Amino acid sequence: MTGLKMAQIRRCVACEFRWNATNWDWPRCAGAGFEEDGRPKLELNNVFMEGPASNCPRGYWDGLEPVDLEGERQAKQDRGVERMLEHPLLKHLDNSALVEALEEMVATGRLPVEMAERVAERRGVNLDAGA
Repeated sequence: MTGLKMAQIRRCVACEFRWNATNWDWPRCAGAGFEEDGRPKLELNNVFMEGPASNCPRGYWDGLEPVDLEGERQAKQDRGVERMLEHPLLKHLDNSALVEALEEMVATGRLPVEMAERVAERRGVNLDAGA
């Protein structure tokens, strides 16, 4: 997924011409007209969205800025770190117990190493040293 495709998808989701139906594989765009059976002509599938000539028939994609996917990922992770720091089970642990809990969550695959390191850093402990 590219940042531009994400910007296009978000614009389509907010558009009054985007139609969905449970029996369609993909959402459709009514901005391009209709088929004889009444369905919107344009299927908003990956082939169309990623194609070199893809463009909104109403021009709503003109001038869209690509979404900063890495920045959004980082912001989401930051919110996760903040939630972890406020979690009742972790909030009241002393430093050695926190390190032990984080290491166990990493070892069991319940928490990415990078996130555990950031939680430990915010609490002022060294995850590698054990306390």
